[in-house]
Amino acid sequence: MLTTSSYIPDQDTHDDRDDVTNEVTGAGYSAGGLILTNKTITYTGTGNVGKIDANDLSWPDSTIANAWVLVIYDDTPAATSAKPLLFSGLFDANVSTSGAT
Repeated sequence: MLTTSSYIPDQDTHDDRDDVTNEVTGAGYSAGGLILTNKTITYTGTGNVGKIDANDLSWPDSTIANAWVLVIYDDTPAATSAKPLLFSGLFDANVSTSGAT
């Protein structure tokens, strides 16, 4: 899922999907984001480093304003309070689309 810069990820206190706020909205963007396909996840305990790789995400013909944070979570559990957060990353700048991908 994508959020605006108003959401500040906190790996010490944000543990589930319901801790994430300020999700972007707009034409062509569905709440909750997209499902990652062909994903691989690796973790190295030394340095607390995780790596997630998957097919590229895109929202064709979308109009999204000011996406700043990418949040990846496990969507398997039914309740948002039980969907564990896996990763959050900041873009270098706000990302916006206007009827584009």
